[in-house]
Amino acid sequence: MKSKIPENERAIEKQLAARFAFTHVHVQSVCRSGENGRRLQIDFAGVGHRMTIAGLRRLCDDVSSEVGGTLYGTVNLDYSGDVVSVEMMVELN
Repeated sequence: MKSKIPENERAIEKQLAARFAFTHVHVQSVCRSGENGRRLQIDFAGVGHRMTIAGLRRLCDDVSSEVGGTLYGTVNLDYSGDVVSVEMMVELN
């Protein structure tokens, strides 16, 4: 069965921006030699309201599900002025 996620990173960026109202979405495919599977590094801004850690976890899980994978590794937050950006890695199923 063919995966529902687009192969093109730009299409995934548009999908996430539309679904979650993110801004500055960037998706990069990451493949390491000797490992099976594909991972996506996803960076986005647009989380403009207060959020608990549990809320951030739910958001990251929702983003992971949207692209057909599971959250992998560490989620990084960056505060630059009044903009909060998130960097996360998704392991595709």
